[in-house]
Amino acid sequence: MNMSHESLGRRTVAAGAVRLLVAVLTGLLLPSLVAGQTVDEKYQRMRERNRKSPFSLFASPTTVLTVNQFQCGLRNQGDTCSDVFNSPTGGGGFWPTGSPNQYLFNSGLQVVGIIPPDAGFAWAGDTVGAFFMDASGLRAHGSPVTNIYDSLNPEDLENWPVAGTFPDFPWATAMVEDTALFNPVLIGRKAASQQDTWVMYWDGDPSLTGGRSHPMGILVEQRTLAWNYPAGNESIIYFIYKFTNVTNTQAFQRLSEAQYFNGRNELPDEGWRIDSIYVAFDVDPDITHDFRSNYATAILPFNLGLSYDGTFYEPEFEYPPSLFYPPFFTDAPGMLGVKYLKSPVDPATGEEVGLTSFSLHTNGGAFPDPNTVQRGWRYISLNIDPGKGDPSCTFDLSEVKQRRSCYLAQTQSDVRFFVGSGPFSLNPGESATIAVAVFAAATVATDQIQRGPSADNKPGFPSLAPGCGGEPIRPIEVAAGWVRTLRCPTEPGQPVDQFDVEVVPGSLLGKALVAQSIFDNKFLLGFAPEAPNFYLVPGDNQVTIVWEPSATEQTGDPFYAAAGDPENPLYDPNYRQFDVEGYRIYRGTSPSNLQLIAQFDKDGTTFVDHLCVTDPNYVAGDPCEEVHEIDIVHPFVQYPPGGVVRLDNGSTLVVAADTALAKEIAAGTARPLSNTGIPFAFVDRGVRNGFTYYYKVTAFDINSLRSGPTSLESAGPTKSVVPRRSATTVTEPSYTVSLMGRGDTPLPSNPVSIDPLTGRFSGPQPPTDGLSGLFQPFAGRLLPAGRYEVRIDSVVPYYYGADYFLTLTDANGSTPVHLVQRDEAITGDPAETLYELPAVQVLSDPSAREDLARKGVDAPPLAGHFRATLRLDRLHFHSGDSDWAYKQPGFFSIAPDSTPDGGSRWFSGENETMDHPTVGESTAGSLPGVTAIYRPTPYTGMAADPVAGGSDIFRRFYQTTWGIRRAADMKFYWGAAGLDSVIDVTHNVPVPFLPVVRASYGFVQDADGDGVLTWSDFARVQGIEDAANIGTLTPRMELTPQPTLMPVDVTGDRVADGNGFALIVAGEPYVFQVDAIPTNTVWTLRTYNGLVTRDANGRYSFTPSGRTPAVPGLRLVLEVEAPSRIVAERADLSRVHTVPDPYYALSLFDLNPSNKELKFVNLPDRATIRIYSASGILVNIIHHDDPGGGGMATWNLRNRSGQFVGSGVYFYHVSTPDGQQRVGKFTVINSGFGR
Repeated sequence: MNMSHESLGRRTVAAGAVRLLVAVLTGLLLPSLVAGQTVDEKYQRMRERNRKSPFSLFASPTTVLTVNQFQCGLRNQGDTCSDVFNSPTGGGGFWPTGSPNQYLFNSGLQVVGIIPPDAGFAWAGDTVGAFFMDASGLRAHGSPVTNIYDSLNPEDLENWPVAGTFPDFPWATAMVEDTALFNPVLIGRKAASQQDTWVMYWDGDPSLTGGRSHPMGILVEQRTLAWNYPAGNESIIYFIYKFTNVTNTQAFQRLSEAQYFNGRNELPDEGWRIDSIYVAFDVDPDITHDFRSNYATAILPFNLGLSYDGTFYEPEFEYPPSLFYPPFFTDAPGMLGVKYLKSPVDPATGEEVGLTSFSLHTNGGAFPDPNTVQRGWRYISLNIDPGKGDPSCTFDLSEVKQRRSCYLAQTQSDVRFFVGSGPFSLNPGESATIAVAVFAAATVATDQIQRGPSADNKPGFPSLAPGCGGEPIRPIEVAAGWVRTLRCPTEPGQPVDQFDVEVVPGSLLGKALVAQSIFDNKFLLGFAPEAPNFYLVPGDNQVTIVWEPSATEQTGDPFYAAAGDPENPLYDPNYRQFDVEGYRIYRGTSPSNLQLIAQFDKDGTTFVDHLCVTDPNYVAGDPCEEVHEIDIVHPFVQYPPGGVVRLDNGSTLVVAADTALAKEIAAGTARPLSNTGIPFAFVDRGVRNGFTYYYKVTAFDINSLRSGPTSLESAGPTKSVVPRRSATTVTEPSYTVSLMGRGDTPLPSNPVSIDPLTGRFSGPQPPTDGLSGLFQPFAGRLLPAGRYEVRIDSVVPYYYGADYFLTLTDANGSTPVHLVQRDEAITGDPAETLYELPAVQVLSDPSAREDLARKGVDAPPLAGHFRATLRLDRLHFHSGDSDWAYKQPGFFSIAPDSTPDGGSRWFSGENETMDHPTVGESTAGSLPGVTAIYRPTPYTGMAADPVAGGSDIFRRFYQTTWGIRRAADMKFYWGAAGLDSVIDVTHNVPVPFLPVVRASYGFVQDADGDGVLTWSDFARVQGIEDAANIGTLTPRMELTPQPTLMPVDVTGDRVADGNGFALIVAGEPYVFQVDAIPTNTVWTLRTYNGLVTRDANGRYSFTPSGRTPAVPGLRLVLEVEAPSRIVAERADLSRVHTVPDPYYALSLFDLNPSNKELKFVNLPDRATIRIYSASGILVNIIHHDDPGGGGMATWNLRNRSGQFVGSGVYFYHVSTPDGQQRVGKFTVINSGFGR
């Protein structure tokens, strides 16, 4: 621990309990006062205070690794997994992240060596050392050269150090460059994992001379790597230390000569060699609150040091079932492991020197921490010398080197341990590197381990070959996951190969093998997506989560550089470069207990299978000649090699299959893929005002099973927020949502009725109700003024369906949308079909966002979502079907209850004048100068066409044009030379001419060539080729923009009745018997959706239904006029009160007995609250200033001296900056009640 007996006295169990509380409340559960603060809020404030650091502009002197399950604090002077919140007793290594489960107090590097006696200057022959980790806290030698760069911080990434960044050490770089450690795919990247950090420190400060006479001259470049995948790797932090002999640098020599030689040039300019170097990773594990009950030992074949609580008992720990489950103890502390992955390479030999020592030292006691670098050299090199006052080893000195250990405690104590390598030499400018993995795991449940407050599970002594030659497998090795030794070494004195040991997956040894495998593979893993940036917007009993696309959406998976290269051994033709499939949102009441609340996945993405791994009948080894394109939707299954076998009878059997996300779905951490689309905003209404909630947004991918897990999920920070009502001074934003046609005037929606005596409608139908929208302004103060719209561009008919083509327009431009409708809503089962269109994004006003962000508000890039819904409701309940649909109920799930009494109708003038305009079959109103208006209708006396057939065939025309109908008044404006235009006056849009059948108009030609326009010509027009039976009739004729006068049939017998022309408009067919083309007049067609019937007394009634939105040119428009604003004059202090009132000893807001909360609600955004006792004594003052516009403040029920107030009646005085004020009262009862 970073402390001493002299300075801090004896640590007690009570101190451990305090440390536990500090870790929970200060380090992790610090409530946020401003929406969206990150969990490590204090760390972020420290980052801000260090912006002007001489080391870097953006990095921080501390950071906390929280990307996976092992939480580790870092300091920029070399202290790792250390407390960064300035607690005198709190540690820095917790498992799992966000829990109070402490496993590690601190750790770090120790380097010792000897300057050659013939070096030729004053320091020749000195034993030198650099204790970057000093457990005593008295002799630390590290000082920072840089702050810590964190790959999860965008500012750090922008300023990621490259060679030349630091003039004193121009070779230093944070880029991934070491090909001996990293796969070529990773070289040149800033980060190799989900969270990389990089920092540089040294021992060159001559004022840090505790336990030594002068600095050693060692510079350390430290990189950490962490992932939350694959299995076993989610609890591992990797440390890579590159240390360099910098005795030849001006920076080192200038400081040393100034301190020790009065500025004279006494040190060799070229530097000097350091011999007999040993390097150790030193660890101070403090597992559980009672650190004095700890043990440490080694498992030598794994190059592993481990520590554990000797009682395996800690009731104050959290034991989440995701980590503590059979075959592990479900309620016992786990173990801490430190695995040596790489030892230094001796520059003289080019070979690794290997792990040469594992030993313990203690906080005082039997083998105290080294108090000088000379003793440190003897400890790490195992050259213990009792004649120089060194403590006694556990073993005889003759055994120490053979065992690689000196002191191994067999009694519980505050123990520390190190893993070390050496000896080797470094010339000036030369470097060496070590790699270490730090992790924790649950303890394997075994009856060889005793548990309880008085239990004492001694570690025993490690051997090189447990399970071989009579060497036992110790109980602690069983608890660490050692099942059995599969193969023993052939040579005596050699260790068991770690991969020849059967281990429990997920155990300490299981994770050790995972770490070794990942290291041996040079850290090359399929990349999880980059974590998306996200924002939390508090509201009234709700929180809106807004997130940005993961950067991987643009950059792609870096592993594709290898997997996509046919010349690379890792080539995988199925690997998807752009593999982000969706996003997940987690929420919890603590950062260690997050639950999935929402998942969104992309719509329309596919997996291209070149290897037949999605074919359940493909057997590995068979030729795979067909490329499969598979929709990525649940269940998405890939079959591994050997997953499908061929039986003797030639059939196949699936014996293994990988269903994407199956395990996660079973565990509740994922949901089935369902093509939801990505809204980039989600409103969580499962929260309550006044409580702190923690959120995390992650991105996940779907990729090839051949190259790793089917799905990987990003890491990312956790943020907290407190939902609350807006302040009374905050106005509502001003906006409208309306339907528009041409121009900028919203369409009127007037009610319509039918005259019960005449059957005439009072006017046109209201505009369609099939296109509607809702605007969610979740950040009202960020709304920019502007217009956003959803426009219907065209509608294409299909048999029992239609395709809608729309355009969504926002600040980013236009987005086309294609909706395919088939069968469902056409006949009414279900009664309607809803299509949720992609959200139109309303981007935040940049200046307003910058202003709020500067004030600490988590201001999102989106201010709102405009969501449109397209609704299709029983399309055959239309006026065009009145005369026939009721006769053929077998074609509908819900048959229209109509009669020939209703239907579409034509008229001239402002409104209908004809009584009973549609009584009888095939009647459709009247027009001046028109002898007859005929609507070709199946089952109404149609004469059969020898080629096209009869009514059963023409019914298909209607069944194909349902989707392009509308309810509207459509006016035909005839000029002097023919038709001038057609206008849908209900929706204020033109009805366009198109030569094919669409939601448009066109005149029919003599398609069958018999010289008469009859119903059979309608069956041959272009645009209804999808209609059953008639879609293949030939020839097919285009429609024309102007009518042609010729003989027409207006009775259905296919015999000419006079001259006229034929028309299709919005899917409805008409034949007009007229002597001349109309001129200078206006015809109106009125259509509707619904049913017109007459009762026994001949009285009409109208039952409306959903009005089909097949109206090209129709727009749903959001008009944002003004954002929310803070208006001080709106403050309404009469609404201010406390929650709860009275306060009876506790409230739901209390975190624990030491953290009580009472809320003041309905405040303005700025106010001062003074709390007085009944006798008028000022108790406390609360300054409420919420730039986010919140109207809630918290009082901790303490007075200005930090003491809890007593029971009684209290008064509060609320005042605003503009002088408004109010006095109220509340009651507190703080005693006499049990919690």
